[in-house]
Amino acid sequence: MIPILAWNCQGAGKKHFVRTFKELCFEAKPEVAVIVEPRVSGRRADTIIRKLNFSNSHRVEARGFAGGIWILWKDVNVDVSVIFNHTQFIHTRITCSGFSFLFTAVYGSPQESWRYFLWKNLENLGQDITEPWLLGGDFNAILSGAERKNKLGRCGIANKRFVECVSAAGLLDLGAWGSKFTWYRGGDHARLDRFLCNQSWRTMFPEVSVIHGPRAGSLAYTS
Repeated sequence: MIPILAWNCQGAGKKHFVRTFKELCFEAKPEVAVIVEPRVSGRRADTIIRKLNFSNSHRVEARGFAGGIWILWKDVNVDVSVIFNHTQFIHTRITCSGFSFLFTAVYGSPQESWRYFLWKNLENLGQDITEPWLLGGDFNAILSGAERKNKLGRCGIANKRFVECVSAAGLLDLGAWGSKFTWYRGGDHARLDRFLCNQSWRTMFPEVSVIHGPRAGSLAYTS
């Protein structure tokens, strides 16, 4: 299994974005990297991506200063074929060393009403997919109350539609080592970033684990 990095950078136009990304890559050594919420698009995005030392890229543009998904990969060891785009995900096939699997890079909208369309599309995908399938990114939702706490230490409430989506699509949460949470604001914190997979993918890669990295936006990568 190749290392895959998924990072909510909360703005790729920030002064230290390129340096921070390269530091994360030095640690994780990803062959594929997903950057969500870059908040930049067009020529400015092209200029930034050229500095990241990945030979290939594909993206869903940010809407103004919100959202966006970038997927980057190195063509020496891996091939990424884009199957289709959605405003909240990029659905691809990754091929490496004679094996292949489906990979969906996700950025769930902060608006619950828009996330409805994400859940519906992932459910539909899951019902048609029988081959190995991995999903990773920022889903902007939690699967259990323990995945969110406020400054008073009170737990959150699981997102019912997200839970239903995971079940209907036949997905498993891969869990994670490291930090319990991936998003922080004031005294609030939550696990919004994760990797999910179907049973076929888990059977293919039983030893793969997910690591939540340092608090640089939010970070998770397979290892």
